[in-house]
Amino acid sequence: LSIRRQRQMCIRDRYVGLAVAHLNRPSQNNLKGFSSAERLPIRYTFNTGYKIRLSPKKRNVTDKVNETYLTPNALFKVQRDFHQMNLGLSLQHNYLLAGIYHRSHPLSSAGNTGVFSQDAAIIMLGAVVNNFTFGYSYDYHLNQLIGLSNGSHEISLILSWQTFPKNKPKRYAPIPCPKI
Repeated sequence: LSIRRQRQMCIRDRYVGLAVAHLNRPSQNNLKGFSSAERLPIRYTFNTGYKIRLSPKKRNVTDKVNETYLTPNALFKVQRDFHQMNLGLSLQHNYLLAGIYHRSHPLSSAGNTGVFSQDAAIIMLGAVVNNFTFGYSYDYHLNQLIGLSNGSHEISLILSWQTFPKNKPKRYAPIPCPKI
């Protein structure tokens, strides 16, 4: 069992998030090649982006205006000597999502400090239905796995909800953060 905490904050069209995983440093004894004494290192993830509106704003809630956003974003992960950086661009039109990303390993990769290695090009497709986001992504490897792998697939189901302090009245409508 691994404990994780995360926070996402949106201010106008900008967002920033931080997640810390494996807070309890669980044992790796279920993984092949690890002794029961070894503990999983803490993983830090930071993400940020900017949501650019490409469609006119709705005048009121009943307007049937299409909403289209372009969102450049970045994600950084650090876990012991492992560093990962994803840079990308996503497009949301009404309830449909699409994105393209580049994943690399700056700073230290495979024990080579100071090396920048490309890892994958990623495409993502998804849909937002009420509080659920359904997503599919495909990673095309740009590293030594070319020829050994046909890439990797990921399917995601995300449940989102707003939380507000119980003692304070809700004064403002929530700012929508990117869904994937």
